[in-house]
Amino acid sequence: METLETYLKKLAAYEHTPPANLIAPWDLRDVDQIHVAFDDALNRTQISLSPKPNTTLSKLGNQIEKSFSDAFQKTVVGYNLLCCKGPGYPDRRLEDLVDARLFAFEIKAKTEFDLTNTARMVLTCGTRKLRTGFAPRPRPSKCAGPTAAWW
Repeated sequence: METLETYLKKLAAYEHTPPANLIAPWDLRDVDQIHVAFDDALNRTQISLSPKPNTTLSKLGNQIEKSFSDAFQKTVVGYNLLCCKGPGYPDRRLEDLVDARLFAFEIKAKTEFDLTNTARMVLTCGTRKLRTGFAPRPRPSKCAGPTAAWW
C-alpha cells in the first residue's frame, strides 16, 4: 500500500512542483489541547437543520458541515475555525489563537466511522491549497526563538 508521503511525491511530480513537506507528526500536546477544546465545545454546540425535500446526500452533508462549523465556532475556546476557500482539501483551517499555527481541518457528516471503508482515505486533489495555506511548524517552546516553516 502506498503511503501518504509517496503519494504526495508522485503528485508533486505530476504537478511539476518541487516536493514540499506537507505532512508532519502531531505534537501530542496539540492533540490533547485540541481534544479538550473540542470536547468542551461539542458539549455546548447546538445545530438545527431543516433540509429541503429531495436534497442530495452531498448537499445535505455540506449543509450539516456549514451549520456545525458556524455553531461550533461560537463555542470553541482557543481556536478559530476558518474557511479554506477553493477546491480540494482541506475545507477548513483550524487556527491556534495562542501562536497562529494552522491545522488542516476537514469535517465529514457521518453517522458512524467505518475503518474498513477505503473511500475515507482517498486524497485525489492537487496540493496547491495545502502549499499556499499551510506550512508545518513545530510547536514553539517557551525558550525558542522564531519558528521557520519547514518548506
